[in-house]
Amino acid sequence: MSSRRDVVLGGAALAAGAALPVRAQTYVAPEQVSLAVLDSKAIRTTMGRNERLAVLGYRLGIITRSGISASTGQGTVSMEASVELTGVTLADARAIADLAYADLIGKLAETGRPIATLDEIRATKGYRLLKPAPIPFVKKPFTDARVAAIVSPNGQDLFFQHADSPLTDKSPMDLVNWRAINQMSVDLGNAVILTPVVVVDFAELSGSGHKVYGGSASVGVKPGIYVVNFFSGLGANQAKIALAGDGGRALLQKRIAVGQAGEFVKTGGYGNQAEVAWWNSMASTASSNIGRPTLSYEVSNYQYRVDPPLFAKAVLDGCKAMNRAYAEAAATMQPGR
Repeated sequence: MSSRRDVVLGGAALAAGAALPVRAQTYVAPEQVSLAVLDSKAIRTTMGRNERLAVLGYRLGIITRSGISASTGQGTVSMEASVELTGVTLADARAIADLAYADLIGKLAETGRPIATLDEIRATKGYRLLKPAPIPFVKKPFTDARVAAIVSPNGQDLFFQHADSPLTDKSPMDLVNWRAINQMSVDLGNAVILTPVVVVDFAELSGSGHKVYGGSASVGVKPGIYVVNFFSGLGANQAKIALAGDGGRALLQKRIAVGQAGEFVKTGGYGNQAEVAWWNSMASTASSNIGRPTLSYEVSNYQYRVDPPLFAKAVLDGCKAMNRAYAEAAATMQPGR
């Protein structure tokens, strides 16, 4: 397995340039995760409206493909990198979701709050009104290079509502599942309906962007398993009538850095940096610039080839960390507190 964790590609306009390292992000380790890393104010009121909880599945998202590019305004440098995840099957993902769901139910039970069973949830009128998504549900958010595949535990359907943007199959005006969840809350004695989602990524990408006046461009790739901030979080809904309910989403504010679970391999690419370097070395002696390239470019393709058992453990560790924060929300945001 490769021990190299950072892959950096760099280029400069018609000259060898210093590469830009992956930009620093704010991380927390799995053992440091608590309610403090979620935007908990978004669900505080809803969580305290009723003692009873009901967990509507467990949505596990896995980023399967991503990419990044950088360029200069003069059109002299262009850098691109694409990365994809390999070695994970649908069965693998759903098996992890099984364990994550069971872990969450166990942690919520420890809070002492009553929890509706899956059979009780499925017996409600609200559940029958829900419109499920295909499994896996694959989505590339608008203006985002990442592609996510989202699954549910085995034997459970996958549900989204309009508020789950950007990883949802529902448009902003599609309120069918939102009303169904409200109806489910009513059917279960006005219970608080929880909709957890955990999305994991396998690489952190960064780049210099599009520089209008700069003469260099670079992109960086840092492989690893991360729980993605702003995609992961806990949704909570509660209602007294189906047409109107209270709800919110407590999203993860910091990335969770879990660790490594595979090998990062360059699978292909093309570019002309060697040619540009040759022309630069001949700049003082060349009598003509005919044939000299005006654009320095490099395109690279990578794969993160996972070891399935290591990947399952790393993703589950991330889910368990998020579940701990979800359970803390249930324990501290009870009626009367």
